[in-house]
Amino acid sequence: MAKTKEKEVFEEVKEEEKSKTSPPKTKESTLYYFYTVGCGFCKKAEPIVDELIKEGHDILKLDLAEKDNQGLKNEISQKYNKQCGTPWFVNGETGNQVCGFQKMNMYQIFHQLKKF
Repeated sequence: MAKTKEKEVFEEVKEEEKSKTSPPKTKESTLYYFYTVGCGFCKKAEPIVDELIKEGHDILKLDLAEKDNQGLKNEISQKYNKQCGTPWFVNGETGNQVCGFQKMNMYQIFHQLKKF
């Protein structure tokens, strides 16, 4: 019976070691930026969104030319009962959104979206 207990302890230690070496699970981004390639306002927002991403902010850029992205946009629109064209910045968890390109500082917009 002692060997069984030793084996259990060994397995527990082995699992602990495995969890320490496993890469941490990453949380999928819930800050979405929906855009279309031909959208003039999207072109104005694009460099600012790219800069925010470069700074380490987790924003998922979604081109609505792709059918899957259209489906996600429709899903979020229905979930929060909100409609918007492009560009559309939305927090998928909270429903906070900014519709269209605003002359407001884009950094302020980003922080507005992050609010819970």
